[in-house]
Amino acid sequence: MGDSVKDAFSAGLLVYLLTTNSIICILGYQILINFIAGGQAVEIIRFGLFLMQMYAMLSIYCMISEHITAESLKCCEAFYNIRWYNLPIDCSKDIVVCIERSQQPLALWAGQFTTFSSVTLTDVTKTALSYLSVLRSFKIAE
Repeated sequence: MGDSVKDAFSAGLLVYLLTTNSIICILGYQILINFIAGGQAVEIIRFGLFLMQMYAMLSIYCMISEHITAESLKCCEAFYNIRWYNLPIDCSKDIVVCIERSQQPLALWAGQFTTFSSVTLTDVTKTALSYLSVLRSFKIAE
């Protein structure tokens, strides 16, 4: 089941992660440019709300992935705590296979590159701000 979840969502979540990173950078740039140029407050608020929405969605994906990982690890522990050694041999073998499989926790993957977690949220923020810094230096140079 873990592999089917990974295969079903990984490509879409990779595209989501990459586009979210770019959109956060561009929104930050738009807020910065409008603020420096003395733009209308409505524009700054609109970009700010959109930026908060993008972070909220990314945070939700990361929290869901961490919750899935934590619950799948609890599943492994629950299998282990069953007195499988007292069960009939065919049931014991099935439980041992379940224990072995559940030792690899489930998570939401972005392609084959990374899982969604609080570390991913931090990395996206760092990357977007790095890109924003580069864009800002180009604007100053002009």
